Amino acid sequence: MSDVSWVILILIIAAVLWISGASLMKPVDQPGAETPATDSGTVSNGSTKKEPAPVIRIYTSNIWTERPDEEYIELLADYSNTKEVNISGWKLQNRDNKIFIIPTGAGLPYVGQVNTQSNIKLGPGEKAIIITGKSPIGTGFRPNICTGYFNRLYEFKPRLPENCPPPDKEPGVDAQNNACFSYIKTLPRCQTPTLSNAPSNVNFACREFIDQKLSYASCVETHKKDAGFFANEWRVYLERNEEAWSNVRETIKLFDQNSNLVAETSI
Repeated sequence: MSDVSWVILILIIAAVLWISGASLMKPVDQPGAETPATDSGTVSNGSTKKEPAPVIRIYTSNIWTERPDEEYIELLADYSNTKEVNISGWKLQNRDNKIFIIPTGAGLPYVGQVNTQSNIKLGPGEKAIIITGKSPIGTGFRPNICTGYFNRLYEFKPRLPENCPPPDKEPGVDAQNNACFSYIKTLPRCQTPTLSNAPSNVNFACREFIDQKLSYASCVETHKKDAGFFANEWRVYLERNEEAWSNVRETIKLFDQNSNLVAETSI
């Protein structure tokens, strides 16, 4: 091979190698280049995004009493919060530095049985009523549209709302005769009537319907999937035998599970 041919061959090989090297060294921001994946929760410089701290407010609703079963404060989750706040395990502290742990509660309470416990979570705008004393039903709980029935058996401070569905709107009432329907329309919400006081023209089928339908357990079974079934609050009990908060001078502090101060109020 002549010297000229060798020179041409060497130039061709050098050009191929240069083109290949340029392709391999293409910057990542050029079209067609893959952008490195980043984890969610991180910003471009690699630092972790920090969730905003939840806003919880303390209200001294009824601390002007010496009876622990009537003494309570309220914790309100601000509407600006972006998600639920789990307050079970958080700590309340009074002016004397006594600590009270916020417990769990029953999401769907029953009486006369052991209630399944769950963490107390407050969505935006929801509140927890923290009662110093003992729970009448043995557990903290989330009220619902049926818990007004509990007022007939126990005394709650504050009293439970009576938002039960009207008796004459319960499924199956339209199948009853006129005498039964007229009687049911006179019945108050959240109350199982004493059927011995029912008019004589209320027949057995009507009495059986009332006995089966107008109770807490039946109300829950019928309406637990309804929109708005659960209240926007929890009833939480510290299970104390003496008052937690002074009605003269008091400072109440709320700490999260990491002992960070979340809220504070004074009277």
